[in-house]
Amino acid sequence: MIKNIFCLLLFAGLLQSCGEDRVGQVPTDSKSPDKVENVVIKNIPGGAQLSYDLPLDEDLLFVEARYEQKGVVRNVKASCYESKLIIGGFGDENEHSVQLYSVDRSNNYSEPVTVVIKPEENPVYAISRSIKLNRGIGGIDIQWKNQLNTIINLQLYAADDEGQLQLVEVLASDAAVGTFSLRGFDDKERRFAAIVKDRWDNYSDTVSGVFTPRFEQLIPKAGYKRILLTEDNNTELGGNWAWGKMFDDVTGVDNNGWHVRTNGSGHGVYFTIDLGHKVELTRYMLWQRGGGWPYTQNNPKRWRVYGRAEAPDLIYSKHTIDDQEYWKEGFRNDTENWTLLMTCRTEKPSGFDNPNVTELDKEYAYLGHDFIFSEDLPAMRYIRFTIDETWGGGDLFNCNELAFYGKITDDK
Repeated sequence: MIKNIFCLLLFAGLLQSCGEDRVGQVPTDSKSPDKVENVVIKNIPGGAQLSYDLPLDEDLLFVEARYEQKGVVRNVKASCYESKLIIGGFGDENEHSVQLYSVDRSNNYSEPVTVVIKPEENPVYAISRSIKLNRGIGGIDIQWKNQLNTIINLQLYAADDEGQLQLVEVLASDAAVGTFSLRGFDDKERRFAAIVKDRWDNYSDTVSGVFTPRFEQLIPKAGYKRILLTEDNNTELGGNWAWGKMFDDVTGVDNNGWHVRTNGSGHGVYFTIDLGHKVELTRYMLWQRGGGWPYTQNNPKRWRVYGRAEAPDLIYSKHTIDDQEYWKEGFRNDTENWTLLMTCRTEKPSGFDNPNVTELDKEYAYLGHDFIFSEDLPAMRYIRFTIDETWGGGDLFNCNELAFYGKITDDK
């Protein structure tokens, strides 16, 4: 009996010990720290920066600001090694009370110091006013400015068949200058709209407009043909590095596409494509070799794209194969027989001249590079690439994938 009582008392003692276990700092006193002093208020867009003198308490842990926002009590903390904190998220320019507390390592709070802030205009409104909506390919093109690099969501809407605006895309961005092309719509008139939202659920006014998108379709790759003109590179490594692999919809990989075996001409790489139709071109996309290869070695860096409507073999009636001056030099910059459609380069987020390749650069390249043709170009069928420079600086060349978009103007 005595033994059983002893065990019960021991068990109860263990339970009491477990119940008193504490996680974190054990309080050392119950004395409240002194208050912060000499608070200086700097109102900023959507909030305020509060600077202050810290109390001299040796066990000071942090300073906490408490305030109400849209009926919710929020707080911001700054460590004892800082003498300022920033409050954000206000969607108005009214006055708001803020209580500042000093807090020590025993979790003792000081008496509050109350200040009144008056935020400047929230950034979502300035960003909204900067938005420009323009007619685009299969939709609209959007541009905006975000001078404070505020983290925002840009909500994009398009009218459905009943004319009701529906959310179709949400972009997250903190870029100082933003651009985006919203696509996937037919060439019928409809209303498009944009709203800016921040992480505190502040919304801008709606920016909208009525646009008729430019029509486009993917020009069927099955109809693409290789045209070999004098000085065109007719080599390939074979296997997964063959001409036809440049049009098989496999992107973002490091072992698929067209890779030349030699530079062929000795003065750059040329190649020519028959699209199979006359096309009012809207854009084309190019994918670099993926994996760890973007912006390196034989991936294209600078090049030109030419076009013509009639078969290029007609050029031989003016310049025979024996016309060495033309085929070796003049052909490279021939704008008599070809129309220069655009001059291109593979941009990268970290900067075109940055010698390093970041992970963001690679992700950007995996998505493909988009090149927009001028809207006033006549229909073209034959496209010619003149590669002026690769990222490795050599004479070889590789390309993962190509795709052309536009409006077919014939049935051939």
